[in-house]
Amino acid sequence: MTLDATGAGQVLITPTGGDWVLVNMGVSVSSSTLQPTAKLFKNFPAQVNFIEGSYTGANDSSNTRIVLRQGETLFCVWAGGDAGARATLVCQVVQYPPGQAPLEQ
Repeated sequence: MTLDATGAGQVLITPTGGDWVLVNMGVSVSSSTLQPTAKLFKNFPAQVNFIEGSYTGANDSSNTRIVLRQGETLFCVWAGGDAGARATLVCQVVQYPPGQAPLEQ
């Protein structure tokens, strides 16, 4: 996705065909004259749903394990980046049949 005129933007992912366990994630932007932050939220971008964040949203990774069941959503929200920069969230997931993902730890 492309960051807007304020250097902000968001992407969301939702499991398809079952439950997902995210085991590795990475964030990047195509230009980082301004160093953006990136924050992850489950289901809706609000502080009560905050999972983790990065002050280096231009190039950072995490191995925090996140369980997403069918119908749940992960939001990645960038702020403070370069207007027009391309923002990317890459996730490595393990897929399970619906209702079969391990419990949150």
